[in-house]
Amino acid sequence: MAILKTKEIAERSGVTVLILQRWDNNGALKTYCAPMLKVLFLMK
Repeated sequence: MAILKTKEIAERSGVTVLILQRWDNNGALKTYCAPMLKVLFLMK
């Protein structure tokens, strides 16, 4: 697993950040939120 920022994943996947947020809300992505950082997504 790699820890990437939302924007990096959006660029690599060819989708928008809003779509990634939707996938997160639907449970399609595992996410980790660090207290002092932006939300990071763990890619499966």
